[in-house]
Amino acid sequence: MHPTSKQIRRWRIRLGMTQDQLARRVGVLQPVVSCWESGERVPSYARSLELLQTAAPLVEEARAMLTRELAHMARVARADGRDTNADA
Repeated sequence: MHPTSKQIRRWRIRLGMTQDQLARRVGVLQPVVSCWESGERVPSYARSLELLQTAAPLVEEARAMLTRELAHMARVARADGRDTNADA
């Protein structure tokens, strides 16, 4: 199974989409999405870009969560009197 197949399924589920909804979003038929998720086929470069655009909200969510976590860690470190720029 191609590693992309698992990621496509994860993204689709996290987005709350059915295979049919994802297929319509990226301009293919539902059986194509099924083949991608099962590893029978790999999306073309153009379809991969469409998939990435569809998954962009998940990437932005992860970036925002990481930014918040890093800011929190820096605040905690400052409160503890630790230098946040020092090498660990």
